[in-house]
Amino acid sequence: MSASVERDHPSSLPRRASAYTALAALCVVLAGGCGSPSAPGFSHDGPPSVAHTLRALVPRGEGFDVRDSGAVVNDPLAPVLLTYRGAGQVSASVGRLPLPVPPRLSQCPDTSEHPYSRCVLTRLGNGATLVLDKSPADEAHPDAGQRWTAVRTGRDGGQVVVSASSTSDGGGSSPRRPAPPLSDRQLAEIAVSDRWEPVLAAVPSPPPGSSPTRSFQYLPAATITEIVRGAVPGGLRTGDEGGAAGYGHLTVDDGRGRCLVAVTVQEWEPGDKAMEEIFRGAVREADGTRVRLAREHPRKGGEGALAWSVDIWRPDGLRVAVTELNTHAYRLPGVRRDPALPVDRLKEIALSGAWRAALSAEATVQP
Repeated sequence: MSASVERDHPSSLPRRASAYTALAALCVVLAGGCGSPSAPGFSHDGPPSVAHTLRALVPRGEGFDVRDSGAVVNDPLAPVLLTYRGAGQVSASVGRLPLPVPPRLSQCPDTSEHPYSRCVLTRLGNGATLVLDKSPADEAHPDAGQRWTAVRTGRDGGQVVVSASSTSDGGGSSPRRPAPPLSDRQLAEIAVSDRWEPVLAAVPSPPPGSSPTRSFQYLPAATITEIVRGAVPGGLRTGDEGGAAGYGHLTVDDGRGRCLVAVTVQEWEPGDKAMEEIFRGAVREADGTRVRLAREHPRKGGEGALAWSVDIWRPDGLRVAVTELNTHAYRLPGVRRDPALPVDRLKEIALSGAWRAALSAEATVQP
Protein backbone atom coordinates (compact mmCIF):
# COMPACT_ATOMS: atom_id res chain seq x y z
CA MET A 1 0.00 0.00 0.00
CA SER A 2 1.17 3.49 -0.74
CA ALA A 3 1.46 6.26 1.75
CA SER A 4 -0.80 8.36 -0.41
CA VAL A 5 -4.44 8.27 0.62
CA GLU A 6 -5.42 8.95 -2.97
CA ARG A 7 -3.61 5.93 -4.36
CA ASP A 8 -5.31 3.69 -1.85
CA HIS A 9 -8.66 4.25 -3.54
CA PRO A 10 -9.70 1.13 -5.41
CA SER A 11 -9.85 2.04 -9.07
CA SER A 12 -11.32 0.19 -11.93
CA LEU A 13 -10.73 0.04 -15.65
CA PRO A 14 -13.13 2.13 -17.70
CA ARG A 15 -16.18 3.87 -16.13
CA ARG A 16 -19.68 3.65 -14.67
CA ALA A 17 -22.62 3.26 -17.01
CA SER A 18 -24.03 6.62 -17.98
CA ALA A 19 -26.95 7.75 -20.08
CA TYR A 20 -24.97 7.11 -23.22
CA THR A 21 -27.59 5.67 -25.52
CA ALA A 22 -25.40 4.62 -28.43
CA LEU A 23 -23.07 2.54 -26.28
CA ALA A 24 -25.95 1.04 -24.35
CA ALA A 25 -27.62 -0.07 -27.56
CA LEU A 26 -24.37 -1.54 -28.81
CA CYS A 27 -23.96 -3.52 -25.59
CA VAL A 28 -27.42 -5.01 -26.01
CA VAL A 29 -26.36 -6.31 -29.40
CA LEU A 30 -23.07 -7.66 -28.07
CA ALA A 31 -24.75 -9.39 -25.12
CA GLY A 32 -26.38 -11.70 -27.63
CA GLY A 33 -23.05 -12.59 -29.16
CA CYS A 34 -20.82 -11.20 -31.88
CA GLY A 35 -19.35 -12.67 -34.96
CA SER A 36 -15.58 -12.65 -35.31
CA PRO A 37 -14.50 -9.92 -37.74
CA SER A 38 -12.07 -10.93 -40.40
CA ALA A 39 -9.53 -9.07 -42.46
CA PRO A 40 -8.73 -10.51 -45.92
CA GLY A 41 -5.05 -11.04 -46.48
CA PHE A 42 -4.20 -11.26 -42.78
CA SER A 43 -3.33 -14.79 -41.82
CA HIS A 44 -0.35 -16.50 -40.27
CA ASP A 45 0.81 -20.04 -39.61
CA GLY A 46 2.98 -19.29 -36.57
CA PRO A 47 2.07 -19.64 -32.90
CA PRO A 48 -0.72 -17.41 -31.60
CA SER A 49 0.46 -13.97 -30.58
CA VAL A 50 -1.04 -10.64 -29.61
CA ALA A 51 0.52 -8.91 -32.62
CA HIS A 52 -0.72 -11.41 -35.21
CA THR A 53 -4.19 -11.60 -33.68
CA LEU A 54 -4.66 -7.84 -33.56
CA ARG A 55 -3.45 -7.42 -37.15
CA ALA A 56 -5.85 -10.15 -38.26
CA LEU A 57 -8.78 -8.40 -36.59
CA VAL A 58 -8.10 -4.76 -37.49
CA PRO A 59 -10.05 -3.81 -40.63
CA ARG A 60 -7.97 -2.52 -43.50
CA GLY A 61 -9.09 0.21 -45.80
CA GLU A 62 -8.37 3.65 -47.15
CA GLY A 63 -6.46 5.76 -44.66
CA PHE A 64 -5.47 2.77 -42.50
CA ASP A 65 -1.72 2.71 -43.04
CA VAL A 66 -1.00 0.21 -40.28
CA ARG A 67 2.52 -0.08 -38.86
CA ASP A 68 3.72 -2.06 -35.88
CA SER A 69 5.36 -0.07 -33.13
CA GLY A 70 6.77 -1.11 -29.79
CA ALA A 71 6.08 -4.85 -30.01
CA VAL A 72 8.52 -7.30 -28.47
CA VAL A 73 9.24 -9.68 -31.33
CA ASN A 74 10.41 -12.60 -29.21
CA ASP A 75 7.45 -12.52 -26.83
CA PRO A 76 4.16 -13.63 -28.43
CA LEU A 77 2.20 -12.33 -25.43
CA ALA A 78 3.74 -8.86 -25.47
CA PRO A 79 1.35 -5.89 -25.93
CA VAL A 80 1.25 -4.50 -29.45
CA LEU A 81 0.76 -0.99 -30.80
CA LEU A 82 -0.44 -0.17 -34.33
CA THR A 83 0.08 3.35 -35.65
CA TYR A 84 -2.23 4.82 -38.25
CA ARG A 85 -1.36 7.22 -41.07
CA GLY A 86 -1.70 10.86 -40.14
CA ALA A 87 -2.50 10.22 -36.48
CA GLY A 88 -4.02 7.67 -34.22
CA GLN A 89 -3.07 4.42 -32.57
CA VAL A 90 -4.59 1.05 -31.76
CA SER A 91 -3.18 -1.14 -29.01
CA ALA A 92 -3.97 -4.54 -27.53
CA SER A 93 -2.84 -6.55 -24.55
CA VAL A 94 -3.84 -9.76 -22.81
CA GLY A 95 -3.54 -10.92 -19.25
CA ARG A 96 -4.96 -13.24 -16.64
CA LEU A 97 -6.46 -12.00 -13.38
CA PRO A 98 -6.50 -13.95 -10.12
CA LEU A 99 -9.65 -15.86 -9.23
CA PRO A 100 -12.11 -14.84 -8.07
CA VAL A 101 -11.71 -11.85 -10.38
CA PRO A 102 -11.58 -8.63 -8.31
CA PRO A 103 -14.67 -6.67 -9.43
CA ARG A 104 -12.74 -3.40 -9.62
CA LEU A 105 -10.50 -4.87 -12.36
CA SER A 106 -13.40 -5.66 -14.68
CA GLN A 107 -15.71 -2.69 -14.15
CA CYS A 108 -16.05 0.86 -15.40
CA PRO A 109 -13.80 3.50 -13.81
CA ASP A 110 -15.12 5.19 -10.72
CA THR A 111 -16.85 8.53 -11.18
CA SER A 112 -14.81 10.27 -8.51
CA GLU A 113 -11.52 9.72 -10.32
CA HIS A 114 -12.50 9.79 -14.01
CA PRO A 115 -15.12 12.54 -14.38
CA TYR A 116 -14.80 12.82 -18.17
CA SER A 117 -15.30 9.14 -18.96
CA ARG A 118 -18.43 7.66 -20.56
CA CYS A 119 -18.74 3.95 -20.05
CA VAL A 120 -21.11 1.00 -20.25
CA LEU A 121 -20.58 -2.45 -18.74
CA THR A 122 -22.38 -5.46 -20.21
CA ARG A 123 -22.52 -9.08 -19.08
CA LEU A 124 -22.14 -11.33 -22.12
CA GLY A 125 -23.94 -14.60 -22.66
CA ASN A 126 -20.83 -16.71 -21.92
CA GLY A 127 -20.41 -15.19 -18.46
CA ALA A 128 -17.75 -12.70 -19.54
CA THR A 129 -18.06 -8.96 -19.06
CA LEU A 130 -17.45 -6.25 -21.62
CA VAL A 131 -16.56 -2.70 -20.68
CA LEU A 132 -16.77 0.01 -23.33
CA ASP A 133 -15.24 3.30 -22.30
CA LYS A 134 -14.72 6.67 -23.96
CA SER A 135 -12.23 8.89 -22.15
CA PRO A 136 -9.84 11.74 -22.91
CA ALA A 137 -6.43 10.53 -24.04
CA ASP A 138 -4.96 12.89 -21.45
CA GLU A 139 -7.38 13.60 -18.60
CA ALA A 140 -5.44 16.71 -17.66
CA HIS A 141 -6.38 18.11 -21.11
CA PRO A 142 -9.81 16.62 -21.90
CA ASP A 143 -10.17 18.49 -25.20
CA ALA A 144 -6.86 17.29 -26.63
CA GLY A 145 -7.90 13.88 -27.96
CA GLN A 146 -9.84 10.74 -27.17
CA ARG A 147 -8.99 7.19 -26.12
CA TRP A 148 -11.70 4.54 -26.51
CA THR A 149 -11.25 1.17 -24.83
CA ALA A 150 -12.94 -2.23 -24.88
CA VAL A 151 -12.13 -4.64 -22.06
CA ARG A 152 -13.40 -8.23 -22.16
CA THR A 153 -12.92 -10.23 -18.96
CA GLY A 154 -13.75 -13.93 -18.88
CA ARG A 155 -14.95 -15.99 -15.93
CA ASP A 156 -11.57 -17.72 -15.96
CA GLY A 157 -9.75 -14.41 -15.45
CA GLY A 158 -8.56 -14.10 -19.04
CA GLN A 159 -8.69 -10.46 -20.12
CA VAL A 160 -8.35 -8.71 -23.48
CA VAL A 161 -7.86 -4.93 -23.60
CA VAL A 162 -8.13 -3.11 -26.94
CA SER A 163 -7.76 0.67 -27.18
CA ALA A 164 -7.85 3.23 -29.96
CA SER A 165 -6.52 6.77 -29.60
CA SER A 166 -7.14 9.81 -31.78
CA THR A 167 -3.63 11.15 -31.15
CA SER A 168 -0.29 10.19 -32.63
CA ASP A 169 1.32 9.28 -29.30
CA GLY A 170 -1.68 7.96 -27.36
CA GLY A 171 -1.66 11.07 -25.14
CA GLY A 172 -2.96 14.58 -25.55
CA SER A 173 -0.41 15.87 -28.05
CA SER A 174 -0.77 16.73 -31.74
CA PRO A 175 -1.20 15.68 -34.46
CA ARG A 176 -4.58 14.17 -33.86
CA ARG A 177 -7.65 13.09 -35.74
CA PRO A 178 -11.28 14.00 -34.96
CA ALA A 179 -11.92 10.53 -33.49
CA PRO A 180 -9.95 7.32 -32.94
CA PRO A 181 -9.34 5.24 -36.07
CA LEU A 182 -11.68 2.47 -34.87
CA SER A 183 -15.26 2.94 -33.70
CA ASP A 184 -16.58 1.67 -30.40
CA ARG A 185 -18.39 -1.13 -32.25
CA GLN A 186 -15.19 -2.22 -33.99
CA LEU A 187 -13.27 -2.21 -30.71
CA ALA A 188 -15.97 -4.29 -29.04
CA GLU A 189 -16.01 -6.82 -31.89
CA ILE A 190 -12.23 -7.16 -31.72
CA ALA A 191 -12.24 -7.62 -27.95
CA VAL A 192 -14.89 -10.38 -27.94
CA SER A 193 -13.51 -12.25 -30.96
CA ASP A 194 -12.87 -15.98 -30.57
CA ARG A 195 -9.49 -15.45 -32.23
CA TRP A 196 -8.10 -14.43 -28.82
CA GLU A 197 -8.77 -17.83 -27.26
CA PRO A 198 -5.49 -19.50 -28.37
CA VAL A 199 -3.57 -16.45 -27.14
CA LEU A 200 -5.34 -16.43 -23.80
CA ALA A 201 -4.73 -20.15 -23.41
CA ALA A 202 -0.99 -19.40 -23.48
CA VAL A 203 -1.21 -16.76 -20.73
CA PRO A 204 0.03 -18.24 -17.44
CA SER A 205 -1.97 -18.01 -14.26
CA PRO A 206 -0.97 -15.29 -11.79
CA PRO A 207 1.94 -16.34 -9.57
CA PRO A 208 1.29 -17.42 -5.98
CA GLY A 209 0.93 -14.45 -3.70
CA SER A 210 -0.80 -12.26 -6.30
CA SER A 211 -4.03 -12.61 -4.31
CA PRO A 212 -4.36 -11.70 -0.65
CA THR A 213 -3.36 -14.56 1.63
CA ARG A 214 -5.73 -13.35 4.33
CA SER A 215 -9.41 -12.84 3.67
CA PHE A 216 -10.50 -9.42 4.90
CA GLN A 217 -14.00 -8.04 4.99
CA TYR A 218 -14.56 -5.10 2.66
CA LEU A 219 -17.43 -2.75 3.23
CA PRO A 220 -19.71 -2.18 0.23
CA ALA A 221 -19.62 1.34 -1.17
CA ALA A 222 -23.27 1.82 -0.25
CA THR A 223 -22.52 1.10 3.43
CA ILE A 224 -19.63 3.58 3.42
CA THR A 225 -21.68 6.36 1.82
CA GLU A 226 -24.56 5.68 4.21
CA ILE A 227 -22.27 6.22 7.20
CA VAL A 228 -20.85 9.41 5.71
CA ARG A 229 -24.28 10.74 4.76
CA GLY A 230 -25.44 10.22 8.35
CA ALA A 231 -22.58 12.42 9.57
CA VAL A 232 -23.39 15.36 7.27
CA PRO A 233 -25.13 18.22 9.13
CA GLY A 234 -28.67 19.15 8.21
CA GLY A 235 -29.00 21.85 5.58
CA LEU A 236 -26.23 20.42 3.36
CA ARG A 237 -27.13 18.46 0.25
CA THR A 238 -25.51 15.14 -0.60
CA GLY A 239 -25.44 13.31 -3.93
CA ASP A 240 -23.35 11.64 -6.63
CA GLU A 241 -22.78 8.50 -4.54
CA GLY A 242 -20.51 5.74 -5.82
CA GLY A 243 -17.44 3.68 -5.15
CA ALA A 244 -16.29 0.08 -4.94
CA ALA A 245 -15.56 -2.51 -2.26
CA GLY A 246 -13.72 -0.73 0.54
CA TYR A 247 -14.16 2.71 -1.03
CA GLY A 248 -17.16 5.02 -1.10
CA HIS A 249 -17.73 8.65 -2.05
CA LEU A 250 -20.41 11.27 -2.33
CA THR A 251 -20.61 15.02 -2.81
CA VAL A 252 -21.57 17.56 -0.17
CA ASP A 253 -22.95 20.96 -1.18
CA ASP A 254 -23.56 23.88 1.16
CA GLY A 255 -24.76 26.10 -1.66
CA ARG A 256 -21.28 27.32 -2.63
CA GLY A 257 -20.20 24.39 -4.78
CA ARG A 258 -20.02 20.60 -4.50
CA CYS A 259 -17.16 18.96 -2.61
CA LEU A 260 -16.17 15.32 -3.08
CA VAL A 261 -15.92 13.39 0.18
CA ALA A 262 -14.19 10.03 -0.33
CA VAL A 263 -13.58 7.35 2.29
CA THR A 264 -11.32 4.29 2.11
CA VAL A 265 -11.75 1.58 4.76
CA GLN A 266 -9.02 -1.06 5.09
CA GLU A 267 -7.98 -3.74 7.54
CA TRP A 268 -4.27 -4.26 8.19
CA GLU A 269 -2.38 -6.52 10.51
CA PRO A 270 -1.68 -4.75 13.82
CA GLY A 271 1.92 -3.55 13.77
CA ASP A 272 2.23 -3.82 9.97
CA LYS A 273 5.62 -2.40 8.97
CA ALA A 274 4.28 -0.45 6.00
CA MET A 275 1.63 1.19 8.16
CA GLU A 276 4.15 1.88 10.90
CA GLU A 277 6.21 3.81 8.36
CA ILE A 278 3.24 5.71 6.96
CA PHE A 279 2.06 6.79 10.40
CA ARG A 280 5.50 7.54 11.80
CA GLY A 281 5.25 10.81 13.72
CA ALA A 282 1.44 10.85 13.60
CA VAL A 283 -0.55 12.19 16.54
CA ARG A 284 -1.78 9.46 18.90
CA GLU A 285 -5.21 9.51 20.47
CA ALA A 286 -5.73 8.28 24.04
CA ASP A 287 -6.67 4.79 22.80
CA GLY A 288 -3.52 4.51 20.66
CA THR A 289 -5.18 5.44 17.37
CA ARG A 290 -2.80 7.35 15.10
CA VAL A 291 -4.09 10.34 13.17
CA ARG A 292 -2.52 12.09 10.18
CA LEU A 293 -3.93 15.39 8.90
CA ALA A 294 -3.01 16.93 5.54
CA ARG A 295 -3.96 19.81 3.28
CA GLU A 296 -2.40 19.60 -0.16
CA HIS A 297 -2.87 19.73 -3.90
CA PRO A 298 -4.10 16.25 -4.89
CA ARG A 299 -1.85 14.31 -7.24
CA LYS A 300 -4.75 13.88 -9.64
CA GLY A 301 -6.17 17.34 -9.11
CA GLY A 302 -6.92 20.11 -11.57
CA GLU A 303 -5.89 23.74 -11.36
CA GLY A 304 -6.61 25.20 -7.95
CA ALA A 305 -7.75 21.85 -6.52
CA LEU A 306 -7.18 21.27 -2.80
CA ALA A 307 -7.58 18.16 -0.69
CA TRP A 308 -8.13 17.99 3.06
CA SER A 309 -7.54 14.52 4.49
CA VAL A 310 -7.74 12.71 7.81
CA ASP A 311 -6.07 9.29 7.85
CA ILE A 312 -6.39 7.15 10.98
CA TRP A 313 -4.95 3.75 11.93
CA ARG A 314 -6.29 1.96 14.98
CA PRO A 315 -4.29 -0.48 17.15
CA ASP A 316 -6.44 -3.37 15.85
CA GLY A 317 -5.30 -2.59 12.27
CA LEU A 318 -8.38 -0.72 11.03
CA ARG A 319 -7.46 2.16 8.74
CA VAL A 320 -9.95 4.82 7.65
CA ALA A 321 -8.91 7.62 5.29
CA VAL A 322 -11.33 10.49 4.67
CA THR A 323 -10.54 13.00 1.93
CA GLU A 324 -12.48 16.08 0.84
CA LEU A 325 -11.82 18.06 -2.34
CA ASN A 326 -12.83 21.61 -3.17
CA THR A 327 -14.46 20.26 -6.33
CA HIS A 328 -16.77 17.34 -7.08
CA ALA A 329 -14.21 14.92 -8.58
CA TYR A 330 -10.52 14.36 -9.06
CA ARG A 331 -8.85 15.89 -12.15
CA LEU A 332 -11.22 18.89 -12.06
CA PRO A 333 -10.28 22.48 -11.15
CA GLY A 334 -11.06 23.71 -7.65
CA VAL A 335 -14.28 25.70 -7.30
CA ARG A 336 -13.95 27.05 -3.75
CA ARG A 337 -11.31 27.92 -1.14
CA ASP A 338 -12.63 25.99 1.85
CA PRO A 339 -14.28 22.57 2.33
CA ALA A 340 -18.02 22.17 2.77
CA LEU A 341 -17.31 19.91 5.75
CA PRO A 342 -14.70 21.30 8.16
CA VAL A 343 -11.66 19.18 8.99
CA ASP A 344 -12.99 18.57 12.51
CA ARG A 345 -16.03 16.89 10.98
CA LEU A 346 -13.79 14.81 8.69
CA LYS A 347 -11.90 13.65 11.79
CA GLU A 348 -15.15 12.71 13.51
CA ILE A 349 -16.10 10.61 10.49
CA ALA A 350 -12.72 8.86 10.41
CA LEU A 351 -12.78 8.09 14.15
CA SER A 352 -16.41 6.95 14.19
CA GLY A 353 -17.10 3.58 15.75
CA ALA A 354 -19.54 2.92 12.91
CA TRP A 355 -16.76 1.49 10.72
CA ARG A 356 -15.87 -1.37 13.02
CA ALA A 357 -19.55 -2.03 13.73
CA ALA A 358 -20.30 -2.18 10.01
CA LEU A 359 -17.38 -4.56 9.39
CA SER A 360 -18.58 -6.83 12.17
CA ALA A 361 -22.10 -6.81 10.75
CA GLU A 362 -20.75 -7.55 7.27
CA ALA A 363 -18.78 -10.52 8.62
CA THR A 364 -21.95 -12.09 10.07
CA VAL A 365 -23.70 -12.17 6.69
CA GLN A 366 -20.74 -13.51 4.71
CA PRO A 367 -20.64 -17.29 4.12
